[in-house]
Amino acid sequence: MATQTVELTFQTWEYSVTKTTTVGGNCTGLSVIEAAIGNIEDELGGDDGELILTNAAGEELASELWENKLEDMLVCARIVAIEPTLEDEPPSLEDQVLRAIQACPESAQARPLPHGGYEIADGDKQLGTGTTAVEAWLNAAATLKEENATMQAIRPGAISDNTENDL
Repeated sequence: MATQTVELTFQTWEYSVTKTTTVGGNCTGLSVIEAAIGNIEDELGGDDGELILTNAAGEELASELWENKLEDMLVCARIVAIEPTLEDEPPSLEDQVLRAIQACPESAQARPLPHGGYEIADGDKQLGTGTTAVEAWLNAAATLKEENATMQAIRPGAISDNTENDL
């Protein structure tokens, strides 16, 4: 998701005005422009509001929104900036580890290996290994995700995949 800055130019005869607004969420393409028009309309007071346009001589024209719809006066729309929101940033290592632990069975445990490193095991079944416990948890979650994907390919609908997509 991202926050997009949109510049809209409205015109009636030789009178025009340019407004700028931001649109957040998972909008793309024309839906960004439609959302931006809605934002401007809300800022102006909805159907009860008015848009003040000016001509080259500086003369003003008030256009009442109950009579003239903004989308009918739109002559130019530009997305001038796109900034990712926090959701677009990769998850922190701490978040990745928490998700990995949640993806593993509750009975899974981290155990040190005799020659160094760690393993994540559920009873006698080894789920993942690593040089650190963190790496072992991440590898265990990745292994479970692969196993679930393989089972889905072999027998669709046989299991439900509860692992996170972005591990």
